[in-house]
Amino acid sequence: MTGTLAQLIVLVAYGNQYISRPGTHTGIPPGHSAFQYCNKVYFSTPTEKEDHPVIVAENPLKWFSYLAETGCKTLKLYYESSDGSTGMQDHKLAGMIGGGATWLIEAIYPESSDFWFGAWDVTKDEANNNAWIVNYKRIQHHIPSRNLQFDIETQKNILSNVLTEIEAFADEMDLENFARIFQQANVWLTKKYPDKEDYHTDLLPDDAYNIPERQLFFAASGAWVFGGMGSWNDMGFAGEQQQVYENLSSALYTAINNAIIAAVNAWSV
Repeated sequence: MTGTLAQLIVLVAYGNQYISRPGTHTGIPPGHSAFQYCNKVYFSTPTEKEDHPVIVAENPLKWFSYLAETGCKTLKLYYESSDGSTGMQDHKLAGMIGGGATWLIEAIYPESSDFWFGAWDVTKDEANNNAWIVNYKRIQHHIPSRNLQFDIETQKNILSNVLTEIEAFADEMDLENFARIFQQANVWLTKKYPDKEDYHTDLLPDDAYNIPERQLFFAASGAWVFGGMGSWNDMGFAGEQQQVYENLSSALYTAINNAIIAAVNAWSV
């Protein structure tokens, strides 16, 4: 998956631990993979002067503390498809910074929600490649809660069916590497410890989430093939195969996104 989405997931998952169990969790472990290319991650709220936001937290741990102190009860992932104005499907843009629809963090309070958006900017060419600075901006305040939820078993079945279909298509097109990726992701839906084989083994806290949720999450992560050159997006086929490819790709992208939301948002206090 993209680095921007991975970081959102980590903030939600580890943030919920901190908020719901005060004093028992210290936040995100040092050197976490979702932050390896960032030299600064901070959080801000707007003021009447757009160019003078207030920095409410200089790092994720202080943001978790800020949320707890302001009465936040839980964090959820929020996803919204694009309006189609680009003329391209979301999965085609998913590998680009800011592309592939909108992902936000929803901070749920007793009577309303706030929404936070991560703005990524390159600062300088660091020797260790951590050239990104991320400003999580509160873009909506005190609005009705959305709290997206999907049934875990339903999403496992949907993802499995799509993976089976797209694996068969990849086999038919002699795309052995992609067929193997889809087949492996399907296996992870029933594997006891699927996170041990994922690139981001640390996206979910070790002591959070049940096995079905972890299976769904890491299967979705393993099935993510949407990027730039050389990825699943970088292909074209003749005749009817092109439309089959487009339909299956769109279905997989939707299934993956819903699976991620279902798994991560399954957290309950």
